[in-house]
Amino acid sequence: MTLADGRTLPFDGLVVATGAQARTLPICDVVAGVYVLRDIGHARNLQQAVATARSVAVIGAGFLGLAATATFTELGLPVTMIDPDPEPLASRVGHAVASRLIAFHRKHGVDVRCGTLVHSIGSAGGQASQVVLSTGDVVDADLILVAVGATPAVGWLRDSGRDR
Repeated sequence: MTLADGRTLPFDGLVVATGAQARTLPICDVVAGVYVLRDIGHARNLQQAVATARSVAVIGAGFLGLAATATFTELGLPVTMIDPDPEPLASRVGHAVASRLIAFHRKHGVDVRCGTLVHSIGSAGGQASQVVLSTGDVVDADLILVAVGATPAVGWLRDSGRDR
């Protein structure tokens, strides 16, 4: 690898750590009360919203969704966690651990809705008020956290000549 000052650094392998961008859903940017965590500013906005929230829906039961759900529950908020997978995280941590994670949240009062999709987000007066599921069920929530994963931030590499 040649640096800008002309020095050469030998290496056997190179890792380009590009970072990540939070995934979102097309229905999420249309109303106040829907949050996606991308940076510290978003986290602060979410923290302020939690102070007045009456009920929370967490869309996504991955690592971030599970952690956020535990935090909201610890703060005494009623939480519904929604995930399209019948057993969230099983492909990453195995069936036994995934089952225990979901059971843990249910034991602490979380309404866990696995194996269902979000159809839409309802609002009242420009503020999120509910999540409509693909099953037709409606979940009341005035604070909605979308935690549906991340994608590698590789856009800046497109014209770099690196294809792998």
